[in-house]
Amino acid sequence: MRLTALYIICIVFFASAQGQTYIPTLSIDSAFTKIDLLDIGYYLESSSERMLLKEVRHLNDDAFEALQQTDGSFFSLGTIWVKLKLKNETNTPKKLVIQVREVRANELKFFAIKEQQIDSSKLMGDFHPFNRRRIYHPFYLFPIQLSEGESAEVFIAIRMIGETITLNTQIQEASYFNRQDRNENFRFSLFFGFLVCITVIVSFIAFISRHPLLLSFALYCVSCMLMVLLITGYGFMYLWPNTPYWNGVGYLFVVLYFVSLLQMTKLYMDTAIHTPFLHRFFNVIQFLLLFLFAPNVLFRLFLSTSFKVFIGRFGLVVLILTTLMIIGTSIYIIFRKKNWGSFVFLLGFGFSIFAIIMFMLEQLGSIDTLWGLETTLLFIFLDFVMLLSIFSNQIRLTFVKNITLQEELTQSKLSAANALLDGQLEERARLSRQLHDGISIQIALLKMKLSKRFPQKQKLETEILQQVSQIADDIRSFSHDIAPPQLQNMSIIEAIEDLCYNLEQQTRLNIQTNLPEPWKNQLNKREKQAVYLTLQELFNNTLKHSDATKVDLKVNTMPRFGFVFKDNGQGFDTDILPGGIGLQSIQARAQLFDASFEFQSSQKGSSFSFQFT
Repeated sequence: MRLTALYIICIVFFASAQGQTYIPTLSIDSAFTKIDLLDIGYYLESSSERMLLKEVRHLNDDAFEALQQTDGSFFSLGTIWVKLKLKNETNTPKKLVIQVREVRANELKFFAIKEQQIDSSKLMGDFHPFNRRRIYHPFYLFPIQLSEGESAEVFIAIRMIGETITLNTQIQEASYFNRQDRNENFRFSLFFGFLVCITVIVSFIAFISRHPLLLSFALYCVSCMLMVLLITGYGFMYLWPNTPYWNGVGYLFVVLYFVSLLQMTKLYMDTAIHTPFLHRFFNVIQFLLLFLFAPNVLFRLFLSTSFKVFIGRFGLVVLILTTLMIIGTSIYIIFRKKNWGSFVFLLGFGFSIFAIIMFMLEQLGSIDTLWGLETTLLFIFLDFVMLLSIFSNQIRLTFVKNITLQEELTQSKLSAANALLDGQLEERARLSRQLHDGISIQIALLKMKLSKRFPQKQKLETEILQQVSQIADDIRSFSHDIAPPQLQNMSIIEAIEDLCYNLEQQTRLNIQTNLPEPWKNQLNKREKQAVYLTLQELFNNTLKHSDATKVDLKVNTMPRFGFVFKDNGQGFDTDILPGGIGLQSIQARAQLFDASFEFQSSQKGSSFSFQFT
């Protein structure tokens, strides 16, 4: 390789001394592996959009210029022709591969001329379907086989309209290329697998949490993944091989990238409060990107070349200014508001921003920069790692905040429930006292007066006194029901036994109970009240609506207190709660105590379950 390079340098120097351009021949020896065409190739810019080999082939070498005198970047509205000469200096056939890594080339074609025989590829590029390529690969490849001592002239015609093209082109020995390509594919698979995993995880968490910042980050991840598929050529290879249209709208992915980046900047740095002017500026840029640039990108294949060049250049200027404003906003908030989290955020997207700035400068100035495929992938990887660390912390803080809010809500709910139940207990006790100490005494006095008024009790007088006595009994029973005195002095098990006994004595119900022995974890007064009122309501519904003759009541205390109430009544439609507000009030009471209340019903009876959790 050293001898070959020295040979080329000597020939170029000699030709320059003579004032003429002479295209040297690259000698392929046994040690040859790889060489960049920027070192050995010559180029010609043609304003013609048609690729005519017969016109270029017969031009003298003087018509071509050395690629070494350029940085390999060109802005062209026509075709760039690259010419090189090869000769196999070995005694064995040599298999070579020419690789063009510029996946955004609109049209490209290879020609190899050996002893007046022309071997050419099909016209390919992102204007044409993927299956035109001779070798199935995301980059443009062309195989050349040279027998021993054989020479060849190679021409590469590359056309890119209205954009900067970078001649990142190499000629490699076939076996060397295959080894390097396998390694490169393996590294890309690891990188893209990482990218997909992060995108899926972030998108899932964002969809579940609906957090605006995480939703913006998810869009950012998706746009980065689409840009990676575009700039590596794998999108054209696997996702849209028969639809070259999507190669032309690749800048739409850049639009999505900047829209999501602007949204993250506004949310993370709270620009609406800290920098209102920049917040409005970012809103205007987002509007322009979505409603001006995005439609132009979508329909760019149908626009004139001059308009595409204008809108492309104008868009690049806007994006560069936007990038500088984002960086400036971050720096301002870092130093003015002492918000060092903004510095980490700036580092988080700074890598990919740097790569995109280099790309945009390359497009505007037709200069070769640090931007390249490997550089971009490395920067996006670093970008994702930084932003993932930032937003994983954001997810953690959001999760902790949600748990705290949930605990506060639960505590507030419990406090409200306790206050409501205490008020109910106090109100029930007050009503019971008024009924017992007020109305009951007045009715008793009324009965005494009536007895004195009617010393000779006839049938009518007797009925009146009996009705008054019945009213007094009903009021006494009602006052005991709304504030059962046994709850003050009995355990809940004893109170249930007393309730069941009284009901059996006063009604035709056959009540079978399965009650445990008293246990140490007694219910507090609120829970006792809730259980007792629930059983009262169930017995009331059974007596009034089900025509049941038998009730089975089973109480359990493990792990917490609960009971199962079954009757043999006619049942009810579970979609329509019977008994007015009875079961609805039981459900509301269960929710206040974070308890479960379930019921089933059929023509053979109904079953109700109440359980503290």
